[in-house]
Amino acid sequence: MKQHVPAAAVLLFACIGQAEAQELKLQAHNIDAIVQAMTLEEKAHLLVGGAQSLVPGAAGATQGIPRLGIPPTVLSDGPAGLRISPTRPNDTHTYYATGFPVGTALASTWNTELVEAVGHAIGEEVLEYGADVLLAPGMNIHRSPLCGRNFEYYSEDPLVTGRIAAAYTQGVQANGVGTSLKHFAANSQETNRMGVDEVVSQRALREIYLKGFEIVVKQAQPWTIMSSYIRLNGRFTQENRELLTTILRDEWGFDGIVMTDWTGQRNTAAQIEAGNDLMEPGSPAQREEIIAKVKSGELALEEVDSCVKRVLEYIVKTPRFKGYAYGNKPDLQAHAAITRQSATEGMVLLKNDDATLPMKQVKKVALFGITSYDFIAGGTGSGDVNKPYTIDLMQGLTGAGIALTQSLEDLYLKYKAYQEALNAADRQPAGWFWGKAMLPEMPVSRTNIDKQAQEADIAVLTLGRQAGEGGDRKIAGDFNLTDVERQLLGDLCDAFHAAGKRVVVIINTGGVIETASWKSLPDAILLAWQPGQEGGNSVADVLTGKENPSGKLTMTFPVAAMDHPASTNFPLNGNTGGGRSREPRKDIDYTLHAEGIYVGYRYFQTKGEAVSYPFGYGLSYTEFTYGKPSVKATADGFTASIAVKNSGSMAGKEVVQLYVSAPAGGMDKPARELKAFGKTRLLQPGETQTLTFDVSAYDLASFDDVMQRWVSAKGKYTLQFGASVDDIRATAAYTLAQTGTWQMHNVLKPNRELSAQSPSQLTYKEKEVFRNNDVVFRQIDAHTWAGNGHLVANESLYLIEGNDRALLIDAGTRIEHLDKIVAGITKKPVTLIATHVHPDHTGDPVKYFPVMYLNPADTVSIPRIMPQYKGELRFLKDGEVIDLGGRKITVLFTPGHTPGSTIFMDNAAGYGFSGDAFGSTNLLLSMDFSTLLATCKKTDAYMTRHHIRFLYPGHYMGTNVETHQRIKDMITISQEMLSGKRKGNENPNGSMGLNRIVTDFGVRINYNERGVK
Repeated sequence: MKQHVPAAAVLLFACIGQAEAQELKLQAHNIDAIVQAMTLEEKAHLLVGGAQSLVPGAAGATQGIPRLGIPPTVLSDGPAGLRISPTRPNDTHTYYATGFPVGTALASTWNTELVEAVGHAIGEEVLEYGADVLLAPGMNIHRSPLCGRNFEYYSEDPLVTGRIAAAYTQGVQANGVGTSLKHFAANSQETNRMGVDEVVSQRALREIYLKGFEIVVKQAQPWTIMSSYIRLNGRFTQENRELLTTILRDEWGFDGIVMTDWTGQRNTAAQIEAGNDLMEPGSPAQREEIIAKVKSGELALEEVDSCVKRVLEYIVKTPRFKGYAYGNKPDLQAHAAITRQSATEGMVLLKNDDATLPMKQVKKVALFGITSYDFIAGGTGSGDVNKPYTIDLMQGLTGAGIALTQSLEDLYLKYKAYQEALNAADRQPAGWFWGKAMLPEMPVSRTNIDKQAQEADIAVLTLGRQAGEGGDRKIAGDFNLTDVERQLLGDLCDAFHAAGKRVVVIINTGGVIETASWKSLPDAILLAWQPGQEGGNSVADVLTGKENPSGKLTMTFPVAAMDHPASTNFPLNGNTGGGRSREPRKDIDYTLHAEGIYVGYRYFQTKGEAVSYPFGYGLSYTEFTYGKPSVKATADGFTASIAVKNSGSMAGKEVVQLYVSAPAGGMDKPARELKAFGKTRLLQPGETQTLTFDVSAYDLASFDDVMQRWVSAKGKYTLQFGASVDDIRATAAYTLAQTGTWQMHNVLKPNRELSAQSPSQLTYKEKEVFRNNDVVFRQIDAHTWAGNGHLVANESLYLIEGNDRALLIDAGTRIEHLDKIVAGITKKPVTLIATHVHPDHTGDPVKYFPVMYLNPADTVSIPRIMPQYKGELRFLKDGEVIDLGGRKITVLFTPGHTPGSTIFMDNAAGYGFSGDAFGSTNLLLSMDFSTLLATCKKTDAYMTRHHIRFLYPGHYMGTNVETHQRIKDMITISQEMLSGKRKGNENPNGSMGLNRIVTDFGVRINYNERGVK
């Protein structure tokens, strides 16, 4: 039986329902109901960011919906502190935020408790100034030292990156505000960052580029993650469901929101389908696209609702939703003290000969370097902070009671004022993005330096570097020192050492610089990083011994930038990637991670490549001794412990790094990998602390990209407890009884050919070309291969072996492990003859042999390039005879051409060879050397770039067309040149791409091809 309901009652119920709908407001427990109550337009509005005025200078916001009680929330840049506007219209109050040390400095503390304290202080400013999320930490891997944004990031190692970032995240979020891990993922270069396709193997992605993010997601539960600008293996990360959903949510269990980096409109529907919840900075067109594509059926409403729900789950956690009363007065004084302390603990003492530091009995300092008076607190771009002040080194030293030489201080301050005025007059307004311009280094006359050496007790020179968002670094004048800096450093050391006084170098930078060529000159080197607003005070604390430096490198300092395996697949020389090209451009439109997992120390250790300073390196004012380690198996891996004793005379802290070498066989593995680390408390002299490390079987695993699973192989693992990756103090063993596997999804496959190989990328052959009694002449053909199997370099060198020693002839070529090659050919002492050296490319060979004979006519000042050979370096002279134990070799410099063109000849044996400035050497057999000598002296035959250089058609490899007729032509030309009938620049064939022609009066022909794959 139907029940009759009066019309009045129906009307009453309808009114009640409408009232309930109107009163529906967002709560933590009614999110599903809110989603159902929202219109499509409101959902689109929520998923697209927009302008905000709540916190001036903040980067972005989520948009509110007042009808449903959904407030807007504020997103603000980091990570070296909160980035907001310091002043506001019609407001006399200032809103400065503390400038903390940059990411490289924080990571170099290796102190997770300290980093968490820094994060907590930053989070307090986020909270009190009215923001809800800090767009930090930055966690991309230091794949190359040239990445312009490395200062924001932590390390070349994913474990260091993950643990430091987890501590930072926990510290910030302890204030009830959120973080946003960035840039997810593989954002390893700034060049063409909006469009470059980073092509990475599945294994390298899992082990290197994603592992740090995985650690933070599992340990610290960040509120948000920021998807990067780039393409990853063909797809924009912002549109990649395999990355943002399959790995991030399904495998790792992330339950927060994903927001885009600040991108314009792309494919908004694809971003939502991928699991990208929030589009920043947002535009009306993106909202309209969502609405239109849902209505057309191109975008499922269920996908939109999933994103909306996650955004609402985020909003109910925010201070703004909870109605927090913002004070706008964080404790900036307390935070300045934290920044001063954390900066000192992250500083790395690279060199300290004869206990130069801490400074004792120093009353007056000659302070050199414009950066000493214009200290760099942090990088540029969104990572910069509007801080109340920056303490420079001049202020820091004087504040510590140390006087400066007044005349030098006055000179630098006047120079600084002039350069700043010049910048103001000439420089185009750059806005917030670029920050303050670095001032060029000031040349100082030797006369002035000599005066300073008489007046001061010690010299301190600061070398500064700046980098930031939107561009990568250059090698010349940025990674490498400038000519002015080299001259200044050389003159300083000469003058002060002559006066019996010492020189200290401070490196004020956010990333790695070249140190190998000059580190032998000063007495001490302190890497201060970009230490935040208290930088000058922090440096002074370390220089005077108020603080003992305990920082250690979280990245390798290579001998040269090109030593990094990534450098052959990285945008060099500041290429911005601008313009368009019909064909994709390597390292601009796409970048191949051909080195695979061999990033940083994994490469250098496995290959045995020499470095300037290794990963994990850092000195102290005291000494530490390590006890005998203890290792105990657990149900999930092992626990290792080791006692560390301060065996020196000053209180200090020590970082212990636990490296693991995997069992032999199975998957290709690095020589050793960092699996745990810890830092002692401040140990007084004689005090001991035991550090304990827990390592799981999963921590030991490598990713098998054939089976798509993590695998920890059973067998014996070698545990190495080190003060650095090169300084292992104790070893132990652990045996994993059973192989462990963790199955994953088969996702993120590379879209280009990429055969990541181990660092064994060098092949070489040597052959005996000539033997005459006690002299053997050998030719070495060496080939350097990229990780994708492509030929990078194909070079030839020559070795003359006499009775008691050998000569190695090199023309600035880049040959990997030249010492090992030569060791396999001769056991006699080798003298390297480098016939040409360029300031930006000294070539690998100079690293391996202690004595070099270099052409004094070289336009580059060799002692300034390779000063570590100072005292061992001797210049060859024109016509000089080198005695190889009975066999005499005559050296002839050919006039008029680049100084690398040199002929080495032995009349008695009847052979000779030459080196040219382009990295090749040429063999001459059984020639009439009197004719050869006369020809070289009288003509320009050996002096021009496009002549045949006596049987050599040129260095450039264009056409690769090599026929017997061409060879015969070259022989004819050679003979005409020798007889004086033809000049060298009359070569009709130009550069033919021939590598080498060897002839015996035109009768014997022997050549090989140089193919470019």
